[in-house]
Amino acid sequence: MKGKTKSQSETFKIDARVSTRNLVFTPAVFAFDETLLTTKKILSTAEKILSTAEKILLAVEKVLLAVDKVFFTAKKIFFVVEKILFAAKKILLAVEKVLLAVDKVFFAAKKILFVVEKILFVVDKVFFGGGKVSFVTDKALNRKEMSRLSCHQTHAAFC
Repeated sequence: MKGKTKSQSETFKIDARVSTRNLVFTPAVFAFDETLLTTKKILSTAEKILSTAEKILLAVEKVLLAVDKVFFTAKKIFFVVEKILFAAKKILLAVEKVLLAVDKVFFAAKKILFVVEKILFVVDKVFFGGGKVSFVTDKALNRKEMSRLSCHQTHAAFC
C-alpha cells in the first residue's frame, strides 16, 4: 500500500471485520431510516395535496373565466339596451317637439278662428242690425237734406 503505514491498513482491516449487529447506533440508524421514509411519505402526500389543490384552482379559474364571459356578454347586452333606450329618448324628444309644434299650430288656428268669429259677429250685426242703423242714418240724412232744401227755398239768400 503506497503511502499508508502498516497501522493504518490494520485499523482498516479491523474496522471492516466488525459486525454492525451488535453496535449501539443500529436502532438510531433504523429510526432515522424510518423517519426518512415517513418524511418521504409525508412529502409525497403533500405533493398529492398540492397537485389536487392546483387542479382545484385551475377548475376555479375556469369557472371564474366562464363567469367573466357571462358578465362580459351581459355588459354587451346592457350596452345595447342603453343605446336603444337613448335612441328611444331621442325619438320621444323629437315627438314632444312635434307635438309642441302641433299645439302651437292649433293655438294659432284657434286665434284665427276667434278673429273669424269676431268678423262674422260684426258682419252679422251689420246685416241684421245694420238696416236699423242705415235707416236711422237715412232719416237723419233726409232731415238734413230737407232742412237744407227748405232753407234754400225759403232763405236762398241767407243760407
